[in-house]
Amino acid sequence: MRLTLIDLSSLAFPIWHMAGSDPNVNAVSDQLVARVRALGDNHTAICCDAGKSFRNEVSADYKANRRPEDRATLYHQIDLALDRLRGDGFPIWNAPGFEADDVIASACNKAAEDGHDIIIVSADKDLLQLVTDREEGAGGIAVKSIKTGDILDEAAVEARFGVRPRQMRDWLTIVGDVSDNVRGVVGIGEKGAAALLQTYDSLDAIYTQLDSLIEAKDIKPSQGLALKAFAVRLEEVRTLITLRTDAPVPFDDILEPRTPKDVPPMIDEPEPEPPPDDIDEALPSVPTPTPAPPVPPPPPAPAKPVNGTLTVMPEATGWNEALEPRTMSDAITLAKHAFDSRQFSAYGTPQAVLMSLLAGRELGLAAMASLRAVQIIEGKLTLSADLMRGLILRSGAVKYFRCIERTAEQSTWETQRGDDPPVRLTYTIEEARQAGVVKPGSGWVKYAPDMLVARASSKLARLVCPDILHGIYTPEELRENQ
Repeated sequence: MRLTLIDLSSLAFPIWHMAGSDPNVNAVSDQLVARVRALGDNHTAICCDAGKSFRNEVSADYKANRRPEDRATLYHQIDLALDRLRGDGFPIWNAPGFEADDVIASACNKAAEDGHDIIIVSADKDLLQLVTDREEGAGGIAVKSIKTGDILDEAAVEARFGVRPRQMRDWLTIVGDVSDNVRGVVGIGEKGAAALLQTYDSLDAIYTQLDSLIEAKDIKPSQGLALKAFAVRLEEVRTLITLRTDAPVPFDDILEPRTPKDVPPMIDEPEPEPPPDDIDEALPSVPTPTPAPPVPPPPPAPAKPVNGTLTVMPEATGWNEALEPRTMSDAITLAKHAFDSRQFSAYGTPQAVLMSLLAGRELGLAAMASLRAVQIIEGKLTLSADLMRGLILRSGAVKYFRCIERTAEQSTWETQRGDDPPVRLTYTIEEARQAGVVKPGSGWVKYAPDMLVARASSKLARLVCPDILHGIYTPEELRENQ
């Protein structure tokens, strides 16, 4: 069986650094959840840190370059993401006193013994110590790079770093780890460390004969002096670099197919009271009345435009209308259930789902239509160009709204509002190029006529009916301007 172990911190930190200007306060957790879902499968565990580890006791300088107050927001976002990922059924592993790397190493140790193959998803070079090729009776371990998506096996590690995976611990000990504030050998970089280990195999072998190597000038004098000075710190640094394999891990969890938690019911129905023991005694003897013929309900009144804007919701007279939230409390409940269903988790929070419901209601959309049609991008309400045109036509504010021209070079639309003169608008591919949105592989290259249609019609819609579409853009417009 192939198992996947995700190093959550390796995913979270790059997302956190890139999301600083995102107006969505939960952008980090949203993107983190989406990334894990894309990487995970039925046999995936998420490995996390659990506060300070034994390494902080080994060295007071370990990770001292990181200020906890700067990362409080990140840790909160990670917690939000973990809550949602637990709901997806992913095992979440951590162990007090250990780091995520140790949890991964411990799981790999168990998996290899049982013949399972492991893919580690991480950007951490420390985990390359664990890479092994599959052997008879033991599974193989490889690392998937977060940055490139490359799968690093033994040959790939040696090609990239110049050392074999079993030498990575000594390589890292020499080079150090700036992100963890672990200082290696002064003056020996990655290539120098690789050359030493290629020649002498291990740090222990180098130190066993260091004096004779210096005397015979088999190594550079500067390297010899640096290694001598580093000798007093060798064991401390190597302890910080070495991955532990004794972290307690509930390994069997990953062997079971992942099962998302049950979605909570939409309505908490009260349990019916049990019937009385004697039905004949419980029911009075009364004559059966003659049923009156059913009276059909009056048809619902159509929504009428008021000053060019749709009225929101007629009185509920049928099944569809009865399902619509009719109070703020109903809307809040619907938003929560919609978010918990994981069908609308891309909104990030139940509150964001609620805002989309309210925005859609303002435009005269039913609840489910709002959730399908309304998106929040860059903090702005967005609707598709098709929906913009539909809202304007439905409002009765315009007599018509039609496409006059559709080519790969330009699109022209025309409309007329009331007794005003007709208004026509053309948007060209040259305007799109000047705006910088025509990029290789983009929709503007693959589907130019459709993109021009959307842009021209949405611009004309907002120009003629600002009272209906004030401040509303299409998702494509906002994404392309990022």
